Amino acid sequence: MNDSPLKPASSRRKKMDKTMMAIYFLILFIVAGAALLAFLCLSKPSDKRNKAGSDPSIASSSTLKNSHQTGTDAKSTAKAKIKEEKPVDPYENLAVANVDDALNLREKPDTDAKVLGTCFRGGGGTILKRKNGWTKIRSGGLEGWLKDDYLVFGDDIKPLAKELGLYIATVSTQTLHVREEASTDSAIVGLAAAEDYYPVLSQETGWVKIQLSVDTSGYVSSDYVTISVKPGRAISIEAEMAALEAARQAAEEAEHLIKGKNKKNVELLVAIGDAYLNADKIPEAQEYAALARKANGKSALASVLEGNIAMKQKNAGLASQKYEEAIYFDPKCTEAYLKYADVYKSANASLAIEKLNQLKALEPSNTAVDKKLAEIYYLKNDFSKAAEAYANFAMGPTATEEDLVKYAFALFLNHDFEKSLEVANMGLQKNAHHAAFNRLAMYNYTDLKRFDEAIKAADIFFNECEKADYSYLDYMYYGHLLESLKKYDDAVIQYEKAVKMDPKKTDLYKNISSAYEQKNDYKKAISAYQKYYSSLDKEKQTPDLQFQVGRLYYGAGTQPDSLTITVEERKQALMSADSVFHAIAEAAPDSYLGNFWRARANSALDPETTQGLAKPFYEEVAALLESKNDPHYNSALVECYSYLGYYYLLAIENPALKAEAKANKDKSIEYWNKILAIDPANATAKRALDGIK
Repeated sequence: MNDSPLKPASSRRKKMDKTMMAIYFLILFIVAGAALLAFLCLSKPSDKRNKAGSDPSIASSSTLKNSHQTGTDAKSTAKAKIKEEKPVDPYENLAVANVDDALNLREKPDTDAKVLGTCFRGGGGTILKRKNGWTKIRSGGLEGWLKDDYLVFGDDIKPLAKELGLYIATVSTQTLHVREEASTDSAIVGLAAAEDYYPVLSQETGWVKIQLSVDTSGYVSSDYVTISVKPGRAISIEAEMAALEAARQAAEEAEHLIKGKNKKNVELLVAIGDAYLNADKIPEAQEYAALARKANGKSALASVLEGNIAMKQKNAGLASQKYEEAIYFDPKCTEAYLKYADVYKSANASLAIEKLNQLKALEPSNTAVDKKLAEIYYLKNDFSKAAEAYANFAMGPTATEEDLVKYAFALFLNHDFEKSLEVANMGLQKNAHHAAFNRLAMYNYTDLKRFDEAIKAADIFFNECEKADYSYLDYMYYGHLLESLKKYDDAVIQYEKAVKMDPKKTDLYKNISSAYEQKNDYKKAISAYQKYYSSLDKEKQTPDLQFQVGRLYYGAGTQPDSLTITVEERKQALMSADSVFHAIAEAAPDSYLGNFWRARANSALDPETTQGLAKPFYEEVAALLESKNDPHYNSALVECYSYLGYYYLLAIENPALKAEAKANKDKSIEYWNKILAIDPANATAKRALDGIK
């Protein structure tokens, strides 16, 4: 149960007169009293507040992908220090009641002592003292003694905590995105606030599923929450009696209200049903739904209530039928359209959109429709239409800051970088240190190649936006930016942060390899690329990807800086390149590239062309490309002919090949003439022919 579960539907408020509203809120008060007992035991405290400056509407995370989405060294160090500390034991210093019904909390460690309150199953608190088979705890504002025979401690709490859902997640960052699925690529369904806590539904590697509100759950990164156990609170005798009395009064008052002239008041009956439903009292809600239906068999309001009950029972099929029924009874029943869209927004987005467009035709100025449409388009990654929907309201008075953020992200993901930047800058005018808007500024400036402005936005994002929810995409973009500015070492640091945050993003090793390659550090470039290549499934290790390994070896063997690589290392690199290109040639015989690069590698191994190591490969490539008769390959043919022409030119002067001098001369002339046939102005070929004559 959340802090304020009993909220009337806004569409009904408008229909009720002042008397009806007074009656309705009386019901709310009574029902709330009936729910007090359970609330005191199990709920999150209602006086919980965010710290000053912690605005739960402020997004800080990686909305990218869909939300795609996406610290300072000091922050990283601080985070590291936190992680180095001894992990908090969620069961330490706790005592929890393991009883079928309730356990008395007594003033003294004695069965004859005064009863101060009650702990129900799963209730308990912090241990203050232990004595003679009794434990003194603090719980729910009470301090008292419980008998050890009915308590569990330490690791023995685990099964009970799991059974009863006693785990809570406390948010350790300013605001934290709650996602639909356990992925940074998933849609954002809400925000969790700083230092607040939420019931834990499940846990998996890197993610925690929490109950954000009565009807909303989702996943948060485990890096930004602390898991602990929150036993139910002890209830004083006075509070328990008051709650029971409130429950009794609720029944009496409800019975009284529906007598007489209110017996057929559908609006009132539905309002009471809604109140019970929001208090998780389904049987009572069903009772009032039946009364409303009896009062008016064609009531759209009653159908909506029945649909809401079905949704509470997780019967989406019945719920959609009831919402359809409500629309049939009243084609202008706005709530039914919106609720129907909620049913299908994930399961069948097309049906949800169709229903919302029907409502849009009826109520063109209803921003709630645009908001719901934007949400659904965003969920299905249709960012173009999401941006169109956001444009209808995101700049208006009904829009939240989160709406503006999503609008900017939708534009970004639709590659409208200029407009996305414009919206982000509007947000920054209101809050210059807003994490999501600074993130978008960095992204958009980078994609627009406005690198000076991008680096300023990045500096604010990583150094001045407190407790931002960083994603791998943030570090990846920062790496791209630094690489564009030729700050290769800094770029590698960011890429490594990105892959550390999400080890499944092995593509990042290609970025690391590229940065090292650009600074001619081929050893590290090769190592990084091999990490990427080896991470792939066998069927994905294609020749074109393998080709890059060979090219890096070739680069290592031919780089001009002799201080970074020895002669022997150079030779070994070229031999490795030849081996890789040989494998590619065999795997892809219809492609010339394998043998073409074998020729280049062997030419580098024989720089004086005295051994002719590259000759058979250039000959094979030339024959293959000549058969294709495609001008696209002319530059490769010129390279083949140049090597072969030069090889035979040298052979003319070779004393050991004197007998073949005439044949070698003719061959050399043939190849230089082939070059001139492709490129009549080729100066190298002309000089070679002049020298032969």
